[in-house]
Amino acid sequence: MKSLIILLMASIIFFTTNSFAGTDKYEEGEKLYKANCIACHGSTGGMDLKKRIAPPIAAVRMHYIDTYPDKNSFVQAVSGWIEKQDESKSMMRGAIQKFNIMPPISVPKEDVLKIAAYIYDGKLDSPEGFEKHVKEEHEKKGKKPVSIASNKVNKSNTKGIALRINVSDELKAQVSPTDLVFIYAKAINGPPMPLAVVKKQVKDLPIEIILNDEMAMMPSLKLSSFPKVKVGARISKSGRPIAQNGDLFVEKVSVKGGEIISLEIDSIVVK
Repeated sequence: MKSLIILLMASIIFFTTNSFAGTDKYEEGEKLYKANCIACHGSTGGMDLKKRIAPPIAAVRMHYIDTYPDKNSFVQAVSGWIEKQDESKSMMRGAIQKFNIMPPISVPKEDVLKIAAYIYDGKLDSPEGFEKHVKEEHEKKGKKPVSIASNKVNKSNTKGIALRINVSDELKAQVSPTDLVFIYAKAINGPPMPLAVVKKQVKDLPIEIILNDEMAMMPSLKLSSFPKVKVGARISKSGRPIAQNGDLFVEKVSVKGGEIISLEIDSIVVK
């Protein structure tokens, strides 16, 4: 009985300590965000772009969470951008055109990760008129309107695989902007039909995209049903979905859901 009481007390202390640790990290992230980011990405200026010097942080989260719905991949993507701003990898190229690229900030790696985690989990302020602006922009592009009022993260499709696709410098001369690019995930040992597939063009590269169950070709064959898969990208010179001689491709085997994979198309199909 005494041993049981000691075990229960130890469990209470452990979970209470971890709970407070999680709270401390959240509060640290909030403080770091306010110290380093809010001056540019806060609500000042509202949605009058002439009065703003950077996009509101709610917009940043919305754009990144579309491609990186799970926390780990989101934090890695956002922290990577904070550490090194690369226009070719930006998820907000329209914002760069309006405000120019974000200047470097001197923040330790550990603090950058805390800031990115807070942006994912935190209750972020949205400028007045932001939700209306988002709705109007989605309607212009024919997309389904979204609601960001609750600041809740969309954690669906966490089984998805985030891919960063580009073509190698050595093969760029062999492609044209309108060549089709098939980006896919397949079973390692199973049906040849892709579990998820997206069709783009060379002019869209480099691109960051997430493969998930919504891209399944058959309801009975879902990406989330397989613990590991192979992912790849193929530039089709003929425009056909079946690989042909001369197509350019890359594949990676044994990839798990939730991973972030960089793929460079660097090989030629020879049959």
